[in-house]
Amino acid sequence: MPLIVAQSFMKQLKRLTEREQGMVSNAVLGLQYDPTSARHNLHKVDGRAGWWSSYVNDDLRIILRKQIDGKSMMVICWADHHDAAYRWARNHVLKQHPTTGAMQLVEIPEVVADSPTSPSGSECQSHAEGSSSSCAKLGITHDDLLSYGIPELWVPSVLNAKSEKELLDIGEHLPSDAIDAVLKITLGERPDSPQLAEEPKAQDEPAKPFESEREKQSWWVVTDDEDLRAALESAEWDTWCVYLHPSQRAIAERTYKGAYRVSGSAGTGKTVVALHHARHLLRTDPGILVLVTTFSDNLAMDLTNRAKPLMRPRELERCDTRTFRDFGIETYDKLVPGHRRVLTNDEQKNIVDQVVLENKGILPKGILPEFVASEFERVVDTRGLTTWESYRDALRRGVLRRLSEERRAALWKVFEAVRREFRTRGVISTNEMFWELAEQYRADPGKPRLYAHVVVDESQDLCEAELAFLSAYAQGKVRLFFAGDIGQRIIRYSFPWKPFGIDLRGRSRVLKVNYRTTRQIRSTADRLMEDKSEDADEIVQERKGTVSLLSGPSPEFRQFDSVADEIDGVAAWLDRLHDEQNVSSQAVAIFFRSDKERERAVAAVSKSKYAGSPKPPKLCAMLDAKGLEYQAVVVMACDADVIPSPDRLAEADIIAGLKEIYDTERNLLYVALTRARDYLLVTSAGVPSEFLLDMNMFG
Repeated sequence: MPLIVAQSFMKQLKRLTEREQGMVSNAVLGLQYDPTSARHNLHKVDGRAGWWSSYVNDDLRIILRKQIDGKSMMVICWADHHDAAYRWARNHVLKQHPTTGAMQLVEIPEVVADSPTSPSGSECQSHAEGSSSSCAKLGITHDDLLSYGIPELWVPSVLNAKSEKELLDIGEHLPSDAIDAVLKITLGERPDSPQLAEEPKAQDEPAKPFESEREKQSWWVVTDDEDLRAALESAEWDTWCVYLHPSQRAIAERTYKGAYRVSGSAGTGKTVVALHHARHLLRTDPGILVLVTTFSDNLAMDLTNRAKPLMRPRELERCDTRTFRDFGIETYDKLVPGHRRVLTNDEQKNIVDQVVLENKGILPKGILPEFVASEFERVVDTRGLTTWESYRDALRRGVLRRLSEERRAALWKVFEAVRREFRTRGVISTNEMFWELAEQYRADPGKPRLYAHVVVDESQDLCEAELAFLSAYAQGKVRLFFAGDIGQRIIRYSFPWKPFGIDLRGRSRVLKVNYRTTRQIRSTADRLMEDKSEDADEIVQERKGTVSLLSGPSPEFRQFDSVADEIDGVAAWLDRLHDEQNVSSQAVAIFFRSDKERERAVAAVSKSKYAGSPKPPKLCAMLDAKGLEYQAVVVMACDADVIPSPDRLAEADIIAGLKEIYDTERNLLYVALTRARDYLLVTSAGVPSEFLLDMNMFG
């Protein structure tokens, strides 16, 4: 008997306790292996919706269907405590859409209307009488809505809705395959031409329910027992492992002839698409190896953890997840045996600072040692400049202050001294390694390559040396797939990719649907950013039009008179999370601009009910927040003299351009805010940051 698992079931399963999840999972596996066993105690639920309940224990029940159109199949839709499970069954129906043919799990509108927080259908109608509805303004009819996949029961509500909020509220109750159309209408756009769930087939080949592309975002037809066991037993498994949105699937499940990039704001599923693309490549060609890489150890570990529940064991054996630096060193070891040792960033900084201080006497007047060290890192080392002529002619992007040739000549002597010190110690910088590797592959394109495909996450933070190596490594032999967000560039500055042979014009896609962050948090964070971001190749990424599927409480912004008051206020907010929302300690994070503000976060946790937790809330600087996600987030110490960083502002037009500094600082705050899924608190002591004032969050 076929087993089909609904997205709603997987989401609900994760809301149960760990012990309850285990019991429900075992019951589902039992239904898969022997659906007729008496131990399931299958019992028909009252009503005409065709629901059955399956016994888990004295309290837990699974809600399912045993038949669809007379065909035997096990459709697992929900699991909950006894009364809640039966209440859910009374409030939902499983129906085939009359136009698209897709199987839909539909919440009954009359039940929603009875909710004190939801407007009734008659209220929607009365509103519509006062002004034109959103559908009327777009010329969308009843039949149009059916063709877009809106459930027949919900068509009147959508047809009469006149405001963005009303449409988004309705969207929260619709099946996954119907949400896109409502989001388009919310943005004032007509939805795309609909695609039927089933293509016309010969009369002797009946259509299989739940298996169309349209339905794959809501239903999982289990074909592998081990996949089912992994899905149910893995703590890291999430619904995105199985249920991919069609717009994401269209990107992920395709093999590209050249480089391709997927972008989008925080929470739109770029990493999800990247990992699904890697899985697609592995399943399409069982003989290849795929590299999934990023710029930091924390992010690489996150990719590893996400890949484990998504891929089968033999696929994991052929999928490497590691930092770009580790990838470079592994390649360097093979191509250049006995090479100089590659420096870590800290080691390089210490050597450069030491050499600069030793040569302080030859620095031109007004040139600070900090500037010289930064010039070596940002210009000389990153761009692979090895001759005086190349440095003399190099442009210093975004910096107003220009260096005369005489001053550059003096600095070049210091840079030569740095390189001599490297050779004396038998070491090499990471960027030197990448440039040397790039030259080796360009000189001999036939050199062996371990990977057939390279997938790069957080690609906005690649530097020139890394991209030069990647481009030379590919050279038409290796396919490149990039995932990133211009608005989250916090490590490196922007530079053009076209000179490196990677032209993404017409070869990129911007994701617009946010699956992680509530619309209240997303819309608040978006106030920090421009509607459009443009990279150095003049490729535009538009944020306008991004919508969230989730809704929740509005973020809180609190301005305190003192640091002590801020600490007490944050502790009180954490206590409410603990008592009223039952948020576990490991689902909470506190971010701050730098380690200088860490003690404020430590003090707030120590005064809260999370103090002494075996797994305490995460405390970290904004720079380390990339790739993280928490149910509740506090962003502390957003003071005027903390962010933007005064130290970085002092570098303006000397080490970096003022605009670049402001953009990076703003991006840091944006990254911190968008780590929150449900709850967000932003605080300051004294005068708040100008970024918060620009957002107009204090009235």
